[in-house]
Amino acid sequence: MTQWSRKAIGEIVEHTPENKLLKGITYPYIAMENVIPQFKYPKQYGSKIFSGSGAKFSAGDTLYARITPCLQNKKITYATCLGFGSTEFFVFRAINGISDPEYIYYLLLLDDINKTAEISMTGASGRQRADINSILEYTTNIPILSIQKQLGSILYLYDSLIENNQKRIRILEEIAQQLYTEWFVKFNFPGHEKVKMIDSRSKYGLIPAGWEVKPLSQVVNINPQYKLEISNSVLHIPMECLSNSSSVIDSNKTFRNASRSGTKFMNGDTLFSRITPCLQNGKTGYVNILNENEVACGSTEYVVLSPKKLTSIYIYILSRTRNFRETAILTMVRASGRQRVRPEFFESYKTVVPDNIALIDFEKRVSKYFLEIKLLHRSNLTLSKIRDLLTPQLVTGRRKLKS
Repeated sequence: MTQWSRKAIGEIVEHTPENKLLKGITYPYIAMENVIPQFKYPKQYGSKIFSGSGAKFSAGDTLYARITPCLQNKKITYATCLGFGSTEFFVFRAINGISDPEYIYYLLLLDDINKTAEISMTGASGRQRADINSILEYTTNIPILSIQKQLGSILYLYDSLIENNQKRIRILEEIAQQLYTEWFVKFNFPGHEKVKMIDSRSKYGLIPAGWEVKPLSQVVNINPQYKLEISNSVLHIPMECLSNSSSVIDSNKTFRNASRSGTKFMNGDTLFSRITPCLQNGKTGYVNILNENEVACGSTEYVVLSPKKLTSIYIYILSRTRNFRETAILTMVRASGRQRVRPEFFESYKTVVPDNIALIDFEKRVSKYFLEIKLLHRSNLTLSKIRDLLTPQLVTGRRKLKS
């Protein structure tokens, strides 16, 4: 029996498979923004009442973004439950006895399939969509089911390690954010029992004696003016490098010498997105991927927040607080179809400024969490590179399994 044969993808998958979801019932929901390129599983599942429309899926289905630029960015995810998602997903399901769900997911990651789907795109500029037949008619070498399962299990191990690291990153950030809330919102910092509370004469009410309420511009350097040496090779960090939910900056998507314009920043700075929908989606980054004294460039839509009176990680966590972000969103104004936070917000927003003892103690405690986050992210980059090198070789048979 031949273990590999040339087949069209449509021969081994069901597309837009039937799922019996009841109208008016709440199900897990996958929004497009919760699909992160290079990560197998959704960042999170939302919940939404099913009204009859949406891409319906079951555990083991692969969701494939069909719209620009999500398709080009390879927003592809693997469902782990029954639910529905954005109408901009194709849904593919393995056929029982013919194909393996894990193998189908990794097969659909092939660059050639993505390019074929991109070529098929039609529609209005900026809202083009792929033709599903471009994927279904794509032909490649496909192994028998037993080999598919072996290949899927090998590649799954890499994604399992990446997902575990991602969970640890989320937990470490949550610990740091909870510590911030406990110390600087609830004022339950070490030794608080011995500190008198005084009236701040602001929305913050009573605050510890020795602490102050000050405009952000007095305690944070906003868009600091760093100088670049003309001869230096410059790292450029575009908006897509920023995470919606963590401090991590995806250095896989950075590039050098592309542009020396835009905002400039160094390690310890926070990159805060000022434009819709990036701000609402949570795009914020903590810079710790540069060399010592290195200056990098980035999107003109960043506001760079740099240490002055407040410390670096404190600033990053402050920028992720609900009050800070919601207040920033309320100041947004429209310019050429895109809303941006008014510059005056960063000058006038008032924040509680702890004394130096609390600030230094906090920074010392949370810096070890952010160092671990950095190391976990580096590990994920390595695992991703190995997986991405193996995937096309294994799923198409260019690299054979050893007996």
